[in-house]
Amino acid sequence: MEHALHRSLQLAAGDPVARGVAVYLKKHIREEQGHDEWVREDLAAIGFDPDEPLRRLPSPAVAALVGAQYYWVSHYHPVCLLGHIAVLEGYPPARGLSTHLAKRTGYPSAGFRTLERHAALDVHHRNELMQTLDGLPISPQLQAALGVSAMHTVRDGTRVIEEVLATQNSPALMSSPHR
Repeated sequence: MEHALHRSLQLAAGDPVARGVAVYLKKHIREEQGHDEWVREDLAAIGFDPDEPLRRLPSPAVAALVGAQYYWVSHYHPVCLLGHIAVLEGYPPARGLSTHLAKRTGYPSAGFRTLERHAALDVHHRNELMQTLDGLPISPQLQAALGVSAMHTVRDGTRVIEEVLATQNSPALMSSPHR
């Protein structure tokens, strides 16, 4: 988001869409600060080393998911990132999903606090994002770019989830009838 903000500010003088993206990101970046610590706390609560993910090379699936956003922000338009954000925050998890997952996996409910918090926060975040998008003079080309970014996020986000599930040894996950 910081990279997209920087790029939006570079384009802002002659680009009302970039100006609107910059306004949105300035606020949204503040709202998202500290969420990485929430994930680290969740990892510790379920018995994982919270620093381990920071020590290893991100998988190709993660690099593809996130790397495409950097590329589109740098080489096309920072509004593309809003398609990515729309997928991640546009469909908040159901309240109670964290309780269900704790029961299903056998992990303590403290390991799902980030998910539970986002069940509440993302309703607000989604509404803010939709208001921002509705207020921007987005051309058909930029609208298509938003869609490409969103669909890419769905596809590669699914790959990341599948990769995580394939590497877990949780009996509850491995015996799931949905696998």
